[in-house]
Amino acid sequence: MVVGCHMPYFIPYPGYFLHVALCDIFVILDSVQFPQGRSWVSRNLIKLDQGKCWLSIPVMRKGLGLQAIQQVRVMKEGNWARKLIKTFETAYKDAPYFQDHMEIISLTFKDPPQSLLEINLTFLDYILTQLSIKTEILLLSSMGIDAKEPMLSYLIAKELGAQVFLSMTPKKKYLNAGVFEKAQISLRFIQYKPIVYPQLWGRFEPNLSTLDLLFNCGPRSRHYIDAIKDRCIRPY
Repeated sequence: MVVGCHMPYFIPYPGYFLHVALCDIFVILDSVQFPQGRSWVSRNLIKLDQGKCWLSIPVMRKGLGLQAIQQVRVMKEGNWARKLIKTFETAYKDAPYFQDHMEIISLTFKDPPQSLLEINLTFLDYILTQLSIKTEILLLSSMGIDAKEPMLSYLIAKELGAQVFLSMTPKKKYLNAGVFEKAQISLRFIQYKPIVYPQLWGRFEPNLSTLDLLFNCGPRSRHYIDAIKDRCIRPY
């Protein structure tokens, strides 16, 4: 059994879904600390005619101290949600599959949920369905594990009976290879190289939100992820 885990990023890049697709069980780290400062948990990138564009969800921080991701609430004030919808329309109105995927954006942000986690899980579920990824998804908050790295990933793998724990290469420095080896759990890492696909607005920009892939490639989006699956995994 292959197990992986990650924070619930906001409409994450294709490498995130490659990671999920390569696992039997994938754990969403919803009960870990919400990163201070700028974070992929509340923002991501799309592409406009002038280049890459950040999309951010404003969240409540003042006076709340450290929060778990599952506790983070979205700002209700302002017209940020309407602007976000408009930005998507401007960016992708000429994309081949604009009509297929704009509805999830409009429905989600016409009256945004108060929970940042709910927004992120909505898009994670939507994109997993569009990519036909059948991996079992679990929330860390449902597992009764309260730990930080370097033990968190190990405890997740052990609890789920993993033979292999799969992670992205940048996380290697946070893991303790010894405890995995002692428990006879193999560590493997995804050495990700950006997926290249047809894209609007000139020169290709890698590592944008996976919605960029869906708007541009529609039903063939999974093909671009599968194309690199067999050449990106490395042992510890």
